[in-house]
Amino acid sequence: MSIVPLETDTSSICAAGCGGVIKKGYFPQNIEELNYISKKLSAEEYVILGGMSNTLLLDGYEGAGIFTGLIKGISVRGTSIRIGAGESFGKICAAAQYASLGGLESFFGLPGTAGGAVSGNSGCFGTEIGELVESVTVYKLDTGETEELSGEEIAFGYRYCNLRKNKDLIVDVTLSLYEEDSRKIAEKMADVRRQRMVKQPKGRSLGSFFKQYRGVSAGYYIEQAGLKGYRHNGVTVSCTHANFLINEGGTAEDYLETAEYAAKSVYEKFGIKLEREVIVIGEENRKRNSNGGIVCV
Repeated sequence: MSIVPLETDTSSICAAGCGGVIKKGYFPQNIEELNYISKKLSAEEYVILGGMSNTLLLDGYEGAGIFTGLIKGISVRGTSIRIGAGESFGKICAAAQYASLGGLESFFGLPGTAGGAVSGNSGCFGTEIGELVESVTVYKLDTGETEELSGEEIAFGYRYCNLRKNKDLIVDVTLSLYEEDSRKIAEKMADVRRQRMVKQPKGRSLGSFFKQYRGVSAGYYIEQAGLKGYRHNGVTVSCTHANFLINEGGTAEDYLETAEYAAKSVYEKFGIKLEREVIVIGEENRKRNSNGGIVCV
């Protein structure tokens, strides 16, 4: 077997429409291909990437990338649904509705993939994906072994789970749902869609850039710092929700600089250090100014 790595411009994948180039991008579809890739990358730097709905890759990253978007498959057994890591929530929610299984309505319209949602314990409208996880199959890239973990064996927290970063690649996840009338499921999903349209801005973004601070949306603090509508090199702090940065032509560096300015402004006004929800890759390669600091407008 031979899987040819592809030079991959992540701006075509990233939800914000910006990102650097990975010179060696691997797109496995199964365990056999993961076995081959893990051996090829045993001595190289690499990163695991899903749908890049909350991941920003900066220019200059030298490592390889393993993209899980081609690991597909959806099957239903009783009230459980097993999903390949690369499946989108549009297809997942449609399959659950067809099978008359409720519990996923809050995730209708969520960007990204199942694997990424589990690894970051995505949450929508009061429900976190970790609450539904029955089991997860992971491929251990450092040993070449596959392991199935129960939901109880995985520690989930706020936008967190304890799977090893860039070591445990999620192959599939099984979610525990419940029987529900498909018409009620459709009504709930329609309501979620309406709420998303009202509360979340349109445009290319990575969703909420910062985590809540003590139960309060980071958007509140960014708004109170006077940054709604702030624009930097094509990236704008949304006037609808200040924790969303909308990209209209900026680079990944511009996107991150806008977020950093927002965090700096919040700290200066409130003394609060916002923590990122978005994953940033390649910061160690960022250009620095003559004083040794990160270039940031």
